[in-house]
Amino acid sequence: QSKLQVPMVMHNRQWSPTSDYVKHEPFKWHLSEKAAIPEDPEAFFRWFFTQQEGWGLSMYEQDWMCTEYNNVEALQTNISLADLWLRGMAIGAASSGRTVQYCMPYPYDVLSAAAYPAVTNARATGDYIDRDTQWAIGATSMFYWAIGILPFKDGFYSSNLPQTGGQVVGPEERPNRATLMATLSGAMVGPMDGIH
Repeated sequence: QSKLQVPMVMHNRQWSPTSDYVKHEPFKWHLSEKAAIPEDPEAFFRWFFTQQEGWGLSMYEQDWMCTEYNNVEALQTNISLADLWLRGMAIGAASSGRTVQYCMPYPYDVLSAAAYPAVTNARATGDYIDRDTQWAIGATSMFYWAIGILPFKDGFYSSNLPQTGGQVVGPEERPNRATLMATLSGAMVGPMDGIH
């Protein structure tokens, strides 16, 4: 971060039941085999974001949101827990001057984002690994824009140079299209080219 001097985004998949946050911090959790949700999301996220000082974090990306819902029984049986989770995440981020990106959300997650100014965008595409159609964000973008959040196009290779390391090996066959769609979305642009 000190060399790049750019804002950083923290990517978090679903909260794992084996995470150090779950195993070693003083918060109670709703657990499943694959995912976890704090019992008091606002208290947890307020604390969590205070732990992220000093390295340039500006946005927190909560990925695999559907995995959380599909695997944590309390999200399916407690009528208010999902709202408390999303609200706690947004309040925690806002209280530390940061924003939130939703990834792999269900439509009701996206709709709830309209109530939380800290949620500035949500991913509007599938994973870049499916790049033949991954650039096509039009229909999802209209839904997101209508409720006041920006549609993020997943990261992409911005050149047709060979790329290695990661799930997708380059080159990108249509880097101009990927760049144009990401730029026109109004959200952040995420080139993920290697640093050579």
